[in-house]
Amino acid sequence: MERTVVAILKIDDSRAIEADMGTIDYLEDSLSSLTSAGIILDETRILDDDDPGDTDAIKLAKLILEEGI
Repeated sequence: MERTVVAILKIDDSRAIEADMGTIDYLEDSLSSLTSAGIILDETRILDDDDPGDTDAIKLAKLILEEGI
């Protein structure tokens, strides 16, 4: 049985740049070792604090995590 887990991850972009990778590519690469444990990164999207639409999405995600709606 698979379960969906929602999490908010923060990525240090300087590490992605040092690795000559994009942010999502760096995240996927960093988490790839978890695949053998049955943990799979299914969907990914970057949400920027300075974009109003993304800010709303961040607030909604935090609301889901805090309130359990």
